[in-house]
Amino acid sequence: MKEFSQSHDEPFALHLAALAVLDDRGAVVGWSRRAQEQLGHADTAVIRRPAFEVLVDPRDLPAVREAAASSRRVGGWFGMLNVRHSDGRLVEMGLRAHALARHDRVREWILAGALAVDVLEWQRDRAVLDGLYRRCPVGLVVHGPDLSILRVNRAIERVTGVPAADFRGLPTGCF
Repeated sequence: MKEFSQSHDEPFALHLAALAVLDDRGAVVGWSRRAQEQLGHADTAVIRRPAFEVLVDPRDLPAVREAAASSRRVGGWFGMLNVRHSDGRLVEMGLRAHALARHDRVREWILAGALAVDVLEWQRDRAVLDGLYRRCPVGLVVHGPDLSILRVNRAIERVTGVPAADFRGLPTGCF
């Protein structure tokens, strides 16, 4: 087994995300400590209650119903929605929903949420990295502590004619 540490800035990492589990009728059946911290609702205040009733402002109900319908059609959803804090204010959150099945039938939904501002910053960071690796015209090589090559960008691939994946693990001197 190889264990990895979770990123300190990935908003959907298990130690940072607000996690909830909904049954197939939309009632909350699981609630994480982080969900309680971010939204103020104790597990006893949300478990066995419809998520629409506890976590959704009536004005946002159409958008939430649309997201739920989309989730049911494709088995998941990723987007931004307002979630009601226990004090009544709305918290804009990035949410990921994914269907969990038992015996080929959807039984529950797992929701992972993070503050929208954190999700947007993370998305921007990922877009910058994507640009460096996929579109940057300048060659980029990332080395590990032992100076072996961990990753090269497409510019290196274009110059050398060697697929980027073939560089992984090679010593720096291969250039």
